[in-house]
Parts: sequence; C-alpha cells; structure tokens
Amino acid sequence: MIKRFSLAVLLALVVSAALIADTSQTFGPLTQSPVFRLRVQFITAQQAPVVLTEAATGSYTAACHTLRANLAAALARNPQAYVDVFAAHLVTNVNVTGGGALTGSLAAGTLDTPATDAALLAAVASLWSTVAGCITNP
Repeated sequence: MIKRFSLAVLLALVVSAALIADTSQTFGPLTQSPVFRLRVQFITAQQAPVVLTEAATGSYTAACHTLRANLAAALARNPQAYVDVFAAHLVTNVNVTGGGALTGSLAAGTLDTPATDAALLAAVASLWSTVAGCITNP
C-alpha cells in the first residue's frame, strides 16, 4: 500500500514538473511576440481608465487604490512602457494558458494566444493590483 502511494506521489511530481516546464517553454515566448505585445498594450490601455474611475472606497484599501490609480495614470501616459511587466504576468495566467494551442510563430512575429480580448482583459484586471504593488495578504 505504501509503495503504491509513494509511486503515485512520485508520478504526480514528475507530471507536474513536466507541465510547469511545458508551460514556461510554451507560453514564455509570447512575451517576445510583436502580435501578443500589441494586444497586451491595447488591453492594458483599455483597462487604465477603468481603474482611474474606480471608487476610492471600493473593495481596495486606500493605499492599494492609490497604487492602482498611480499605475493606471502612468500607463495611460505611456502604455508601451508597461508591456514587458504585464506580458510576463499574463503568460502565467490561466486565461492565456488555458485557451488552447498558440497560433502563429515567434520567428514570423505572429505568435499569439487564442484567448479572446475579453479573456485578456479579465486577466489584466485580475493582475492589476499585483503589478501596482499592492500587498493584498499581509
């Protein structure tokens, strides 16, 4: 019984390690793809005004709201400057990785996720506090 359990645990660890490696090797190159980067720039620029107009007394602490708003204002002035950091976070998000096989090729500059813009927008919204530097669980 213990041997079976140990074997099952070992197999699970090997499979999960393989999946993690596959995810970084599969989705990591998106961060260098011009097509994906333009989508990230578009989606983050779309989200910035939403964050700027959110209520200061909403579901975020005052300090977190300030950080979120500061990021939104900075991004609104220069969306291209934030593509790297958002792209790095997005390629680890299930909205990007769970959408199916990537399309295009990195060599051609067309590598992209099949995730819809709505899925990318939801992912950006969910990552905004992290990128802004909010401490959500002290």
